[in-house]
Amino acid sequence: MKVKSFMWLALAVCLPGLVVSCGKKQSGAQAGAETAAGAYKTMTVERSDKEFTRTYSATIRGRQDVSVMPQVSGTLTKVLVNEGEAVRRGTDAIRDRSSALSGGAQSGPGGRRHG
Repeated sequence: MKVKSFMWLALAVCLPGLVVSCGKKQSGAQAGAETAAGAYKTMTVERSDKEFTRTYSATIRGRQDVSVMPQVSGTLTKVLVNEGEAVRRGTDAIRDRSSALSGGAQSGPGGRRHG
């Protein structure tokens, strides 16, 4: 008996809600679209080319470490040529203290002159 009275009570509570909710309304998609268009400013989207730049930090390492060391000893006192300038074999490119002390130009390894 309890089950039967509980069913009638549940039906009595839910039935008015079902009747009220079945009224003539717009569909959910139409109502949402009209509300969104009325509440917000809209614009037309057009195709165009855009360029995006991204910056990344990086470390560049060589595959092999090489030590660069002079083949003669001494201290450079003057550079006699400019960067990118064409020179010929035998032309003095630098002046160093050791050649100034020895009193003249010396021929280094590979036929290069220092002085």
